[in-house]
Amino acid sequence: MPSTYSLRLLGGASVESDAGPVTGSIAQRRRLALLALLAASPGHAMGRDRLAAYLFPDADTARAHGALSDALHAVRRVLGRDAILAVGDELRLDPTLVPSDVAEFERAAEAGDAERAVALYRGPFLDGFSVPDAVEFERWADDVRQRLAQRWARLLETAAAACETRGDATGAAEWWQRLARHDPYSSRVAVRLCRALESRGDRAGALRCARIHAMRLREELGVEPGPEVVALVERLGRAPDAARSREPAVGSTVA
Repeated sequence: MPSTYSLRLLGGASVESDAGPVTGSIAQRRRLALLALLAASPGHAMGRDRLAAYLFPDADTARAHGALSDALHAVRRVLGRDAILAVGDELRLDPTLVPSDVAEFERAAEAGDAERAVALYRGPFLDGFSVPDAVEFERWADDVRQRLAQRWARLLETAAAACETRGDATGAAEWWQRLARHDPYSSRVAVRLCRALESRGDRAGALRCARIHAMRLREELGVEPGPEVVALVERLGRAPDAARSREPAVGSTVA
């Protein structure tokens, strides 16, 4: 039975088979970059000229197209000829033959399945991956990385808000904590996290969270916390002595 393949592009860059990451010729950077370009582009397709320009910017047109053909041949030799089809001047990845975590993430997000989409997001797009001397490719990857990270953050907030709506303060706090790690300087997120912690009965943790956020803004950004954060610290600081006695040191961090 032939192996099935998939692309892992969130949190790294690799072709995966039933047995794990695929090594060899297909794992060369420009070949992985070719697959990433197709997998993350609208319709999973891109014109040959554009692909050649992204992947082989220092070569003239003829050499760049020749190198693209070589890369395409190497990829098809592993994944199968129908994995990437030529449609006019475009190359098109068949997502049914070679699924990717990016496509699954986008489908889950479109379907409103925030928890599944968040679970699929194992890290930034092409995290730690680069192609030497391919500036335009790196710019394209940065744009996709930022777009997906922003969508992931919105999904985290959607999941947190859904927990709040159904009265699940513990679940809401967990989602807000993940978003706070992603955007530690957002006072809006910090306040929502503190409120979720307070709602689940952890007033001391909420106070610690608010104080650490205020300290981070002062020490790392050199700005004073906004009035909502100041008011939150003052209100939580009026907690009963028993709650304050459980409060960890200000220098500790919120998981």
